Amino acid sequence: MGRTAARAAELGAAGFLLAAPSRTREEFFAAMGSWGEIVGQERIALREGAHAYVARPGPVPLHTDHPDADLVAWWCEAQDADDGATLLLDAAPVVAGIGSALRAVLRDVRLACPPLAGGPPSESRPVLRSGVDGMALFCSPWLRAVDPVAEHQAALDTLRGALSAAGRSAAIRRRLAPGEVLVVDNRRVLHGRGPIAATSRRVLHRVWVRLSTPLRAA
Repeated sequence: MGRTAARAAELGAAGFLLAAPSRTREEFFAAMGSWGEIVGQERIALREGAHAYVARPGPVPLHTDHPDADLVAWWCEAQDADDGATLLLDAAPVVAGIGSALRAVLRDVRLACPPLAGGPPSESRPVLRSGVDGMALFCSPWLRAVDPVAEHQAALDTLRGALSAAGRSAAIRRRLAPGEVLVVDNRRVLHGRGPIAATSRRVLHRVWVRLSTPLRAA
């Protein structure tokens, strides 16, 4: 599951990768460390009274994770008895389809976000930015624009509407079995999940990775 030229090329082409299974969480962490620096990790499971979408049984809207993470990866410890599939949406065609004028505005729209270490949103990042592997998107439906300019809010609403429509028609499902690993380009592919039972024993281990080498340089 570690980085190879072939795996990097596959991830660069598709935006996500079903990697080779890992027997343990430690093996998963070691393999993802070959892609770059692990800048965040979390056990994803339901928690009673939790505020975060991922820890509640309701649906998790399509979103990107922290913009300082190039990759998001999950190792499945235990899956939901009925579903628990991860939903994925390649946002590249959506962003290409909204037009250059709107993309230019979105480069000036900044969303509030928390520091990598967690906590309240005290930083901000642009919705669209240029990266070494091309366009980089940062968009989550619960994050607010820092500057409430009407033009910025209109552009953000248009993008979110286009992503929502694409999610209804083009999102794909990947239901991980225990031991399986899913790697996603966080700069391009949104992820979420449908509702699960409040009694679900689904447990995923998530890492955020900052790439040491661009995907296209593999």
